Amino acid sequence: MRIGIDYFAASTHWPGIGRYGRELVRALVRLEDCPELHLWSWGRGASLPATALGLTGTGVRRDAHRSTYRLPARLASALQALTGKGPEALCGSLDVFHRMSPHVPALAHRKEGRPSQVQPLLELPARGTREEAHLRAALLEMDAILCGSQAGARQAIAQLGLPAERVHSVTTGADHWLRDAAPRAADDLMQAGPPRLLVLGAISAAREPLAVLKAFEAFRDYHPSVKAKLVFCGRAGDAAEALLRALSRSPFVESVTWISDPIEADLPALVAGSAALLHLSSGELSPITPLEAMAFGAAIVASDLPAFREVLEGTDGALLVPACAAQDPAELAANIACALDSSADQAARGDRVAQAKAHTWRVNATETVALWRTLTPPRS
Repeated sequence: MRIGIDYFAASTHWPGIGRYGRELVRALVRLEDCPELHLWSWGRGASLPATALGLTGTGVRRDAHRSTYRLPARLASALQALTGKGPEALCGSLDVFHRMSPHVPALAHRKEGRPSQVQPLLELPARGTREEAHLRAALLEMDAILCGSQAGARQAIAQLGLPAERVHSVTTGADHWLRDAAPRAADDLMQAGPPRLLVLGAISAAREPLAVLKAFEAFRDYHPSVKAKLVFCGRAGDAAEALLRALSRSPFVESVTWISDPIEADLPALVAGSAALLHLSSGELSPITPLEAMAFGAAIVASDLPAFREVLEGTDGALLVPACAAQDPAELAANIACALDSSADQAARGDRVAQAKAHTWRVNATETVALWRTLTPPRS
């Protein structure tokens, strides 16, 4: 097989789809049966350090071919529209093109000889929006849509009306930060100081930072002896100004930190040293963020999404919060209290680490290769 992969985000963006693409390829080049890979980047952006990409070094079994074209996105699109040629023409004949965006880059206009297209789908837009309609139209052009959970795949089929035979699921990889930090023992965390409650991700309305802050304030009111700290770690989004206003009025503002410009190298230790992750969200089809924290033993308070329930339900100290409870500061504060109790329980921490261990990027890569093979006709 000859596989093309849109590698632009992987080589320029730390979080989100960038991390997905980077960790997928890092695992692929270490597989015994890794197919021939062509990593394709077209666009401008500051490149991440070569060491972050993991394309060389210990365990690498196959070199990947990289093609980088530093052209503005608009010029790239104009050239593609003019020539009718996409990355498959620049990489040579491909069997599969693994996308990161369903919209760009465009492949050749002709269908004959065009590679099969695979599109990962990490999150769903709000129902009834123009974004949802635009996404549905683009996904219907794909040969396969890939979700990070079985529940997420079912949710995508139901909401977007996608053909069920084209929607697939793979194991979500969540072991990347374990290269740089290790799970902490409960005693070590307790001796390190006040317990830290961590919120990862952009400060956006979808993450409900104001609900988290109100619940934290309620928790501190109900448990004055527990001097817990709250840390938001994520770039400014559409709720950043509202959060700053709420913080200016908060009686516990000195116990709240916002890391507005996260440094990737600091994240493994930050997550490993946190007692619990608070992750309110909507539309996510992959449980990656809760699993990232569970890999270190942290307790979890997360929205009751199908993708989260698939891996968290029944795990000690992994608490799923219905949407109505997220808007009740007292109820959410009670969940925080339970999470902190579980964080101090070494057996429960071990259970969470064990649950997360199966979710590796190697498994994700192996399952992705298996999907590619189903899309590739045998060569004569």
